[in-house]
Amino acid sequence: MSESLIYLDGNATTPLDPLVLEEMLPYFKEDFANAASFSHVAGRKSDAAVEKARGQIAKLLEAEEKDIIFTSGATESINLALKGFVEFNFLPENALISTAVEHKAVLESLDYLVEQYPVVEVEVDRTGQVNLDSLEDVLSENSGLVSVQHVNNEIGSVNNLYAIGALCRKYESFLHVDAAQSFGKLPIDVNEMNIDLLSISAHKVYGPKGVGALYVRRRRPRIRLTKQQHGGKQERDFRAGSLNVPGIVGLGKAAELAGERMVSDNAYVKNLTEIFRQLLSDAIDDVIFNGPAGKGLPGNLNFTVPGLDARELLCELPMLAMSTGSACTSELSEPSHVLRAIGVVGDKALATLRVGMTRFTTEAEVRKAAELLINKVINIRKKTGNVEQVS
Repeated sequence: MSESLIYLDGNATTPLDPLVLEEMLPYFKEDFANAASFSHVAGRKSDAAVEKARGQIAKLLEAEEKDIIFTSGATESINLALKGFVEFNFLPENALISTAVEHKAVLESLDYLVEQYPVVEVEVDRTGQVNLDSLEDVLSENSGLVSVQHVNNEIGSVNNLYAIGALCRKYESFLHVDAAQSFGKLPIDVNEMNIDLLSISAHKVYGPKGVGALYVRRRRPRIRLTKQQHGGKQERDFRAGSLNVPGIVGLGKAAELAGERMVSDNAYVKNLTEIFRQLLSDAIDDVIFNGPAGKGLPGNLNFTVPGLDARELLCELPMLAMSTGSACTSELSEPSHVLRAIGVVGDKALATLRVGMTRFTTEAEVRKAAELLINKVINIRKKTGNVEQVS
């Protein structure tokens, strides 16, 4: 990555931690054996590395090691969780229950499943959080599978999983959580939160791309799934295919580091976010901060600069790596579905940017990025004659 580039897109992906890379490297070279090759010592060594990673991930979730199923990332985990659960467990009277602000991996899986089973939408509030009264109303009339994000990937809103899980148990429904944005950043206890299925991705927590995991509860209650790809009997026969040993080792190490650094990382990125937010507030009178500003995921900031086109703004600032929304939908010209759901519509939605700080972001980078952004806003507004809103 260019030294002149300031990377502020940590919600899309985090940099690979050097300690994670160091842990992975032997499994690309001398320890390259297939983890399913139990007949020789090299294969058993790879298998041992996989099992170590399984334990590292389970520890961060307060789960049992055997509850962790390795996948290629959160998208595959979500597809396996939703489609696999429905195909194995659902009766005609069951429903899928979710919200309008979920990641596209959830929404498109629901679009696929709605041909067979009803999908019921739960309301969210203006900050993007699940409305618990709405959820209870839905659950009182529908049983099935609830799928919600722990943290929204665009605006950083954090759902109360303790309350959501309790409602699911009360009304005899099951809970899937998309924890791609929260794993390793916020505490998660799958038992206290009554979570039955949970999806994660390594590259959101300073690990490598192309690897993730699905937590599948084995006891009280035992969750059964229909596999979505066929071949071998790997991963409790839920997910066929040779395991990505280097990636899995990297995910395990990333989880270990996250457990050690969660408190300090959160304090660090929260401070950087507040510096950036304050600089914008001081310079741009009409800037709007979306979602639970200051109360959501540490390091996340979503904001609107009215009257500007966010895409054009970023094109004029090639030294800033920021986002106009979810990385999975950023190539689309339509406004974010998350912003629409919380009432940010029309030109305001198209004038919105997302910033994501990481443990490697520096205060100097944050201040420089704010300076470049503010100066560009001032210049654009001078050209258009709209200068009174920039101080």
